[in-house]
Amino acid sequence: MYFGPTVDYPDDWTGHPENAEWFCTEHLPLAEGLTDLPALEAIDQIRIQLAQIKA
Repeated sequence: MYFGPTVDYPDDWTGHPENAEWFCTEHLPLAEGLTDLPALEAIDQIRIQLAQIKA
């Protein structure tokens, strides 16, 4: 899943972008709707959701 970009890469850049993250099928629904955020912010939001679910 791709989140909001935080780095501009040159056209010839190769590698894993900082805003691309993998999620298992259990956690994927928690990430949907957060793609406008930077990846680290989205992961923080997912952690908050998980804590609320467990509470």
